[in-house]
Amino acid sequence: MSIIRFKKIIKPFFILGCILLASYFAGSFILRQIKKQNPLCKDCNIVWISLDTLSAKHLPCYGYPRNTAPNLCKFAQENIRFANAYSNSFWTLPSSVSEFTGLYPETHKVITYNDVLNGNTPFLPQILQKNGYTTLFGVPLENPAIPVKNALNRGIDKYLNEYPWKNLFEEFKENVKAGKKTFLYVNDYSVHAPYLTEDRPKIYTSDNVPEIPHTFGDVLANPSEEFFEYLSVQIPQDIKSGRTESGKLKEFLEFIDRNKNNYPALKQYYQEVLDTDLATSLSSYIQWFNWNQKIDVNNKRHIEYIKALYDQRIHELDESAIEALISFINDESLKNNTILIISAEHGEEFAEHGEITHITIYNSNIRIPFIMYIPDMKKVVVSDSVQLTDLPPTILDIVGINEKYKFQGKSLVEVLKGNQLEDRQLIINGDGAKNKAIVWKNWKLILNSEKDTHKPLELYDISQDMEEQNNLLFSNFDIAEKMINDYKLSLEEWESNHDLPD
Repeated sequence: MSIIRFKKIIKPFFILGCILLASYFAGSFILRQIKKQNPLCKDCNIVWISLDTLSAKHLPCYGYPRNTAPNLCKFAQENIRFANAYSNSFWTLPSSVSEFTGLYPETHKVITYNDVLNGNTPFLPQILQKNGYTTLFGVPLENPAIPVKNALNRGIDKYLNEYPWKNLFEEFKENVKAGKKTFLYVNDYSVHAPYLTEDRPKIYTSDNVPEIPHTFGDVLANPSEEFFEYLSVQIPQDIKSGRTESGKLKEFLEFIDRNKNNYPALKQYYQEVLDTDLATSLSSYIQWFNWNQKIDVNNKRHIEYIKALYDQRIHELDESAIEALISFINDESLKNNTILIISAEHGEEFAEHGEITHITIYNSNIRIPFIMYIPDMKKVVVSDSVQLTDLPPTILDIVGINEKYKFQGKSLVEVLKGNQLEDRQLIINGDGAKNKAIVWKNWKLILNSEKDTHKPLELYDISQDMEEQNNLLFSNFDIAEKMINDYKLSLEEWESNHDLPD
């Protein structure tokens, strides 16, 4: 057979093969695009429960030995659990703003009570409202760390400052029944600082938990000179930060200042103001002073005592509100058209690094539970490191809102579909922009503020040292340097492509 004749015979088959191959790749591309654009739960209702001060470390589904939350963890095991989720700050205000804006605290700049979110900043409730959602907020308005005046004064159709959760759920169901796409955000404050109350451990008393004198009566009946010194320092700080409004407290402070060497006069004046409205303003100071006087952070038995109180609060929350939540989301009218998110703004530290409460950016304070329910999604444990700033783009992608907003967080939808996240850093801000942590792969780098000169940098391998006890900085300077340089480059790149809030 001649070469010319062979070419004539083979040519149609070659052309057909090229057409089929091109069709295959084109079809695959189109299918991928359709799959990419097809939302996981288009126009679904959204319920987001934020459990203030709930540390992942104290939940059995995150490795805790006490079974503090059987209902929550059973729900997590049956749905989507993110095993390595981080808040973007160690306290509620900046963290809450981050979870609604998708921006780091150093970018949105709401760090203190006096800061107000820039009006041009993307804000999740406002975006949802613009796209046809009714937005409901169940928040304890008496909590000064909830950013109502700072940010939550836009995009909210209705505040529901009432509990138990059941009442909030009924309002939500009425909206859904009326055919309204509905977003409900609930902030629960019940786990926060239980050691400030008169509660005593009941559930975990068998764990050799001691009792500590824990009454506020001593301070009320017989305030010490140290108590007035504490007030003279703490109240001005709170007024300056915006946490406390001055009002009558200013007059009280002036009296303390004029009579700082006259303890009997201070004591008499204090007893007089306890019968006035000022007593309410002073109550939290009495609690904190009493706690600071009673608890020794170096006493392991004291730490076990307050851990037992904290764990008891988690258990009580799980038995009441979480159980009601699971029953609610399994309602026939909701389970096929509603997504559920459970997270926390931050955790809590119990002297792992010498502090109690949440004022550091160690993992006890910033590793949080993050659990999702999406109709028809299989159960999965996501091991990728994620952060609260990922929630706005993720929620919008899930429900099919395709507008592009300027987020620093990334959508997690591709992870939910079984794909890996791109290599990136997570950023956690502490006391302003000068105090931060960078999480990258198995490394966590802490950059302490200038005032903390004895330990400006800390580097931990969190795959081996989740408690952050072994600082590896001196043997891994190259890794720390790379993390800092990559952070600066990514921030510069983001700033060059986005208008930052003023």
